[in-house]
Amino acid sequence: MHRTFLLLILSIWTAGNAVSQHLRKPVFTPTPNRPCLPAPPGVRMNTGYVTVPQDYAHPRRTDLQPLRLSVAVFSTEVTDMQAIPVVYLAGGPGGAAINDVRSVFVETPVGQLLLRERPIIACNQRGLGQYCANGEMQTFMDYWDDNSLPTDATEKYRIIAGRMRAQGLEPGFFTTTPAAHDIRAVLRALGYKKCFLLGTSYGTRVAQVVLREHPAIVAGVILDGVLPMDKNPFSRPAIREERYHAAETLWMDCQRDTLFCNRAYPDLQTQLAQWITHPDTLLRVQTHRDSLPEQVAQGYVLEALGIRLNRDSKFRTYAPGVVQDLLHGPPYPQQRTYELMNLADELSVGQPGAYFTMYHCVVCQEFAGGLYEFAGTGLCAALGVAFDSTQSQRFTSNTPVLLLSSAYDTQTDPRWAAQLTQDFPHSYSVLFPGIGHSAYNKKPASSCYADIVVSFIHHPELPPVTRCLEEMSGPRFIRE
Repeated sequence: MHRTFLLLILSIWTAGNAVSQHLRKPVFTPTPNRPCLPAPPGVRMNTGYVTVPQDYAHPRRTDLQPLRLSVAVFSTEVTDMQAIPVVYLAGGPGGAAINDVRSVFVETPVGQLLLRERPIIACNQRGLGQYCANGEMQTFMDYWDDNSLPTDATEKYRIIAGRMRAQGLEPGFFTTTPAAHDIRAVLRALGYKKCFLLGTSYGTRVAQVVLREHPAIVAGVILDGVLPMDKNPFSRPAIREERYHAAETLWMDCQRDTLFCNRAYPDLQTQLAQWITHPDTLLRVQTHRDSLPEQVAQGYVLEALGIRLNRDSKFRTYAPGVVQDLLHGPPYPQQRTYELMNLADELSVGQPGAYFTMYHCVVCQEFAGGLYEFAGTGLCAALGVAFDSTQSQRFTSNTPVLLLSSAYDTQTDPRWAAQLTQDFPHSYSVLFPGIGHSAYNKKPASSCYADIVVSFIHHPELPPVTRCLEEMSGPRFIRE
C-alpha cells in the first residue's frame, strides 16, 4: 500500500527547477499512451501532462506541491489541428474526462462529427489520476483513502486532510475555480488561444467558471445538463424536487399519448399529484426485506420513480403500469414493480453514499451545507474547507451559449436552463423529450444532439438548427 501510494504521488506531482519554469509558462509534456488506455479505432490520442500551481494567486509557494494534469488531445487523420478545439469538461465533481472521451464521447455521433473538423481536448480535473493495473485502466478517485481509516466521517476526513497537507496538498485548492484556471493553462500549453467548451452535468459549472474567469479564451459554450451557479443540486429539497418533476413529466407525456396511455391510465395525473401533495402518507408495499407487506412514505416511492425514469429508457415506456400496480398493492404482477419498491425502501433507510475526497472539497466550498447525507457531521470542518458564497454568484456574459436539457433529468433539473437565458442573452435553449440526464450518448437523441451542437459551433452567432426535434417525442408507452 505504501509503495503504491508513493508511486502515485510521484506520477502526479513533481517539483524542481523544470517545474518552476513550467509554472511560468505552461508546457505540454508528451507521454506514451498507456497500454490499458488505447486510442479508439481510427482516432489519434496524444497524451501528456501540464504542470500547474495549486494556488494561482501565489504560484511560487514553497509549501505547496505543483500539480501534473493529465491531458489528451483527440484527432483523426482528417482533423484540422488549427481549428478552434472543443474542450470536454466531465461531470462529477471528478469525472474522468480522458476516459469519458476515449471510451464514450468519440464513439457518439457528436464526437465523430466534431473530430472530422477540429481536435477534442480532455483534461482530468486536479485531484484525479489514472493508472494501469492488471491490464485494465483504473481511475483513482481518492489518493489518500484506504481501508484503515475509521468509519466516522469526521475522523476519516480529518486524517485524510492531514495526509494531504503532509504531501504539500491543500484540500481547498481542489475546487472549481482553480480547475477553471487549469483549462486556460492547458490551452496555452497546447498553443491555442480560443476554444469551445462542452460541459456535462457538473462540467457545466466548470464551463461557466472558465467563462467568468477567462472570457477571452471562449468562442462558445455548450452546457449539457445545466447547473446554474446559484443552484445547489446536493441539497435535500432540490434532490426531492427534481425527482418529483420527473413524475410530473411522466403524466404530461401520458396525457399527450391519446391513442394508448391516456386511455389506459386516465387517473395517472390524479394519483401522482396526490403523492406529491402528501409525501409523508404511508403506502402499503412489498420489498426485498420481508415477504410481508410493509409501508413506505409515498414521497420515497415518488423519488424512486423519478430515479428510474432518469436512468432507464425502457422503464419509462411502462412506468404508468407500475404506478397502477402500486395502487392495487402487493403482490405485484411485474418484477419491475418490486425493483422500484426496493429502491424506495433503500431511500427511506437513508444510508450515506460513498464519495471521494475531491468531491467533498468541491461541495464543501461551493454548496452551502455540503452533502445533505453528512449534514451535522463536521466533515467540511474536518477537511478544513469552508463554504465560500462568492463561488456561487450569478454573472452575465454575451458569449454564445447553447443550453441542452433532458426532460427526465433528475440530476440537473431541466427547468434550470430557463434561468441562464436571463444571464446569457446570447443563449439558445433546447429540451430533448423522453430522455434522462445528459443526452449526447442516449438514443434516439444522440443524432439530433450532434446536428444541433455542430450547427451551433459552425455559427454560434445564430440560433442552432433544431428541426430534428420535430421527429422526437416522449416515451412510447406500452403495457409490459
